[in-house]
Amino acid sequence: MNKQKLRVFFGPFHIGGMLWEYRTGLRALGVDAKVIVFSNHRFDYPADIKYKSINNRYLKYLKSSLLGFIFLPRLIHNYDVFHFIYGMSLTYYKLDVFILKLFRKKIVMQFVGSDIRPRKISKNEKLSINKKKQLTKFWEKYADAIISFPEYSQLLTKKYNILPLGYDLEYWKAFKPKTSTKSAGKILIVHAPTDREKKGTEYIIKAIDRLKGDGYEIEFKLLETSSNSEIRKWVNISDIVVDQLMIGWHGIFSIESMALGKPTLCYINEDWKRDIGYAKDLPLVNTTPDSIYANLKLLIEDSDLRKEIGQKSRKYVEDVHDSNKVAKQLLELYERL
Repeated sequence: MNKQKLRVFFGPFHIGGMLWEYRTGLRALGVDAKVIVFSNHRFDYPADIKYKSINNRYLKYLKSSLLGFIFLPRLIHNYDVFHFIYGMSLTYYKLDVFILKLFRKKIVMQFVGSDIRPRKISKNEKLSINKKKQLTKFWEKYADAIISFPEYSQLLTKKYNILPLGYDLEYWKAFKPKTSTKSAGKILIVHAPTDREKKGTEYIIKAIDRLKGDGYEIEFKLLETSSNSEIRKWVNISDIVVDQLMIGWHGIFSIESMALGKPTLCYINEDWKRDIGYAKDLPLVNTTPDSIYANLKLLIEDSDLRKEIGQKSRKYVEDVHDSNKVAKQLLELYERL
């Protein structure tokens, strides 16, 4: 495919800001890439076209699928590659997939975790293991390429692509806040769970309470309903960030906090880390429910260590997660289809 003529659809909904970052990197390379979403995200991530959704959960899914059918002819005309996420496409029962294949469109499916993970971390995860097996089997048959991670890919039977998430590092860098709500003399610790159970939030809160009881001057900010831009502001003025203690790999939040130069605590499965070549120098502070208290205490007491890890974190995302570098890898994948 000629990159100047390549047209890429991302959607039809957000998982973090990952699709927008891919889109931004590809457009810098001259690719006509757009993010089009048919449902809202509570963190209000950007999109080129955003259709407001209905608050009712079931009507929202129905509307999203209906919009997928309505706009499918236009999308087929306007795009060459359809990059979907979370095991879902434009419509219920994935009827659009067969139509896209009929028109010889290329399809990329990117799995992101609980959509195909063969174990449940949270009671909020809805898909059964049988449904996940059916999902992986379907996309292995019909997708031209699959993007996934070792952390949750045990059900996949065919080769998949490992791709880092891309970020606009001019936007995701430390900045001088216009105003600061940080309490003077206190260590600010930030945690932004999308799912408390999955992130191990209860263990984090217990460790914070214990540290406060031990006399440490701590301010703890729990960001659950804030927009992505609001989270960015809080992380920017924080001293320490905690992502998750349960999953075994980092998500978007860890990358954003590392980009802002913050020491970040996150549980990392070392076996999975060895399977991901670019993660060799990952500077996250590997933390479990058993070590959260000790790791927080260490960082609270050692400002030099916080600074050292923060600098390494920024360097890591510059090397691995720069959206321009990731976009080149993504474009190479598209051109091989």
